[in-house]
Amino acid sequence: MNILILGKSLHFLSVIKNRFPRENIVVVNWREIVNSEPLKIQFDLVFICGYDYSSYLTTYHEYFLVNIKRPYYYIAKNINKNTKVVYICTRIEDVQRTFSRYYYAKISLVNLLKKKFLNLYIIEIDTLVDKNKLLVRSDMFTKLIMHILINLKIAKTTHYEDVDKLIFESTSNSFFSSKIRGQFLLYKRTGFIDKLLRLFLG
Repeated sequence: MNILILGKSLHFLSVIKNRFPRENIVVVNWREIVNSEPLKIQFDLVFICGYDYSSYLTTYHEYFLVNIKRPYYYIAKNINKNTKVVYICTRIEDVQRTFSRYYYAKISLVNLLKKKFLNLYIIEIDTLVDKNKLLVRSDMFTKLIMHILINLKIAKTTHYEDVDKLIFESTSNSFFSSKIRGQFLLYKRTGFIDKLLRLFLG
């Protein structure tokens, strides 16, 4: 079996490679999509789990290119529409607008993929924790605030030990598809501010 992983999230890579230790796995770095050569392999299974976190501080144009436009065209060009595609996404809310760059990118991309691929499965993952340890790339202050928000049940979590089950035992490919509108996405911000905007404003 040939497997493509688009994105280099170490936590998800570990789970996928543990499940398929003997399969041919190709990993494409999210940030290197623009420079990647066309794929010459017919893939049986595709995992999408990327996001360019540095794009919080870039222009809106560059943020849109690296997280929505380039990944979509790369996938659409290289992957057969009948291939099983697993999109590891954030928690999807029934909202029509968002102030979060992260959320807007995730939902915009999944809406595009839904129109293209017949076998698209969306796996919703909240903030990852492992035995109360946050599995996020951030400084100590941000982690402290996130712990407080989690304890107040404002921020939701997914336990790392449950990720394998969520990815490989999910049989649903349903998705509430809506036209998501971005608010104030032109403005640069840190990832922490973007998270707060999503939690409190949507």
